[in-house]
Amino acid sequence: MDAREKEALLLANQLCFPLYAAARGVTGLYAPWLKPLGLSYTQYLVCLVLWEQDGITVGEIGRRLRLDNGTLSPLLKKMEQAGLLERRRSPEDDRAVLVSLSPQGRLLQERAKDIPSNVGSCLPLEPEEARQLYQLLYKLLAKLPVGAASPGKGENMSRIYDFTAKDRKGEEVSLSQYQGKVLLIVNTATGCGFTPHYEPLAAMYKDLKDQGLEILDFPCNQFANQAPGSDEEIHQFCQVKFGTQFPQFAKVDVNGEQAHPLFAYLAGEKPFAGFGKGIKSSGLEAFAALNNKAYGDKAYVRWNFTKFLVDRQGQVIGRFEPTEDMNKVRAAVEAALKA
Repeated sequence: MDAREKEALLLANQLCFPLYAAARGVTGLYAPWLKPLGLSYTQYLVCLVLWEQDGITVGEIGRRLRLDNGTLSPLLKKMEQAGLLERRRSPEDDRAVLVSLSPQGRLLQERAKDIPSNVGSCLPLEPEEARQLYQLLYKLLAKLPVGAASPGKGENMSRIYDFTAKDRKGEEVSLSQYQGKVLLIVNTATGCGFTPHYEPLAAMYKDLKDQGLEILDFPCNQFANQAPGSDEEIHQFCQVKFGTQFPQFAKVDVNGEQAHPLFAYLAGEKPFAGFGKGIKSSGLEAFAALNNKAYGDKAYVRWNFTKFLVDRQGQVIGRFEPTEDMNKVRAAVEAALKA
């Protein structure tokens, strides 16, 4: 880091606390109006978005408010529990969650009409001073990456980082924390013929983690009940037998009505295109078809150790069935890291 970079970083750090204090000051100014409505300031901002356009996706709310999904999801859940809004799957895309105001939430709009629309009217600033300040802050914020709502990125990027998943301890994790990384997302099982794939995956992670690779492991018991253990039992098995160190999430469904939305999205971006050629592939094709018959058009993943490759921009660029040579998988990962 050269002298100019150090100076810029020092100035940025010096600005953080005054800006934070100013933000708290603004939210405090709204307290007298929001308290009778039973709203926090952040809840009020969500309501403002929905009063302008009701029935939009979680991702769109995040983009407008510049909130990542890890912050936005608990906020929406609390508002839903308070009866202010409703969430539902989009009828056009079951991977998208639509947010709408409840009747109670819509009633608040009339009661909130007296809240100042311009905080400048509450601040000790002249109108022209406030206008210049807003313009400058807006330009600065537009250059800062903020969670899933980072500007200047494609739709695919915002979609992958909108998802959350529970880790093996039951804590909700936002995929927005992996922005800028190359991701290999895998559904796994501890009692499958492809379970030895853990070994090259562990080696790949060890070799390439420092270059920006993250492997996200999602155990699944939907394929011939080959992952029957608890999350902790699965974790211990993988660490002891294969020395895995990459993030391991709680067990999920990847097919059917209860499929984790992440896998529905990944499979939508990269649909199944066959297990390849050869006796082994043909045998798995027949066995998988029988196993997945019950899931119909929601059989997003056909077998254990299907791997989805996501580039640093959040785009799903590859899908590898368990029959794919792991050397080819690694080559694709290395190419994505260098891109």
